[in-house]
Amino acid sequence: MEIVRQSMLQAIESSQGTGHHADVAGLRVAGKTGTAEFDQHEAGSPTRRIKRAWFIGFAPFDQPSVALAVLIEDGESGGHTAAPVAGEILAGIFHRTHASTAGGGYAD
Repeated sequence: MEIVRQSMLQAIESSQGTGHHADVAGLRVAGKTGTAEFDQHEAGSPTRRIKRAWFIGFAPFDQPSVALAVLIEDGESGGHTAAPVAGEILAGIFHRTHASTAGGGYAD
């Protein structure tokens, strides 16, 4: 279990982590991103492939009190679409600054 927890932490804290857009100033966040493709079928229309971008996570890392899941229908990817939303939610819950508004910006 500790290997999974540490991997989820690194997904956020590492600049190469897929979830680094969920980073919140002064809060250790752990999470996992993902993107699933889905074929959307509507009567009379051609099949359309969409992406479901998601993020799951928890905080604070050492003594979790909040867990969340974010799913964005037709998003770009979990790291670029869902993780920033999760960061904003966690920043609001913990009265912190989301990294995107702390001058950190998004590098990619």
